[in-house]
Amino acid sequence: MKKLIHGHNGDVEFLFIDAIPSQAEKIENRPVAYGEQSGHAHVITGNVEMFENGGFMYAKVGPGGARIQHVKEELMTKENWTSVEQGPQADHGSTLVAAGKTIKFGVFQQYNPYKKLMEASKD
Repeated sequence: MKKLIHGHNGDVEFLFIDAIPSQAEKIENRPVAYGEQSGHAHVITGNVEMFENGGFMYAKVGPGGARIQHVKEELMTKENWTSVEQGPQADHGSTLVAAGKTIKFGVFQQYNPYKKLMEASKD
């Protein structure tokens, strides 16, 4: 799978990829990452189909686009999940994603405190 663009929205990293792996299973849209204690979550909203495989989540963005955002999870409504508008924002802004994009979410770099630098994950 070719990695095309690497980006992040807060703590959540994402790659724009060519295609979702054939063995990935379709899942209901849900947070791609949770805050450890804050009740906040990173989500992708709008016209998206979600998939999961090998510990990674994937999204296929349909017409109208999508938004990767950091929200107060308890304030999310059914309407928030299907809208590209900013939801109940938590700590930082959001990232708009154009229709037709395919995204892989995960941790692709990790900080090595012994070397004091970022290193690519082995995925």
